[in-house]
Amino acid sequence: MTGQYYSTVDGQKIFCHQWEVANPRAIVLVAHGGAEHGGRYASMAMGLNQAQFSVWAADHRGHGESVLPDCDLGNMGAENVWQHVVSDMVTLAQNIHTSKPGIPVFLLGHSLGSLVAQIVLIEHSSLFSGAILSGSPSLETFAALKPVLNALIDANGRQAVDDNLQAELISNFNSAFENPRTDADWISTEETEVDRYKADPLCDFAYPNGVWLDIVIASEVTTDVHSLSNIDSAFPFYIFSGEKDPVHLNQTGLETLVEQYKSAGLQDITLTIYPEGRHEMFNEKQRAKVVSDLAGWLNNKLPATA
Repeated sequence: MTGQYYSTVDGQKIFCHQWEVANPRAIVLVAHGGAEHGGRYASMAMGLNQAQFSVWAADHRGHGESVLPDCDLGNMGAENVWQHVVSDMVTLAQNIHTSKPGIPVFLLGHSLGSLVAQIVLIEHSSLFSGAILSGSPSLETFAALKPVLNALIDANGRQAVDDNLQAELISNFNSAFENPRTDADWISTEETEVDRYKADPLCDFAYPNGVWLDIVIASEVTTDVHSLSNIDSAFPFYIFSGEKDPVHLNQTGLETLVEQYKSAGLQDITLTIYPEGRHEMFNEKQRAKVVSDLAGWLNNKLPATA
């Protein structure tokens, strides 16, 4: 694995982890989830490397190696957080096309990164040959937060962190499982993966109120059928998740997502649910099959010239 910093349109530096192969069939650009970083996708990336795909995974602003000096993890900026993150992913995709012309690029978004990917595609789907959405959250979860966040910001400001809010969200996710060993059992059935997440100093942190509100407002865009119709009807989507992932409310959120895409005229949608799997299917017991299935889908969706 290598990595380097890239300049954003507003002059910040974003770190991007890179797992490269010679003569890749395509490059998968990853938008990681909340309270984690791109380095956690190493196992998935190395699996795709074996199938001759390169993987790039950026650390979003306020995450991993993309934290500004004197700022805490989770501090993604004072204003327009979501617009900046979306712009960063577009800039990275453009960098790939410039530095590696002719190589197809696929966008993979996990969890919070799934929302990032969905918004990127509304205006910039032409940069990609397809999209993969993993662990996509139910928007009902976010909608309920909006009045709470507005009240918190009125009382304490955008940059304040409300630990109780984050703890309640996590508690709701974990409550789906009996006798949880940790507060992160909802991410995987694999205890070693849960422990690795909990021990990672770049994971498991809280967001300021303003970041949460920007996430909630941005998520509303992903439900607008008129906006989704900007995406070409033949654009391919691969949507997958674990059967027991509490983030999509027992698949209700995924069903809603698929129906919204179909209503917008999108025709190439593949949905895969993995039995007993939780939120992070790349860190689940059946991870090898998950990566193999993804590689198979990528091979089937490569442009004819790739």
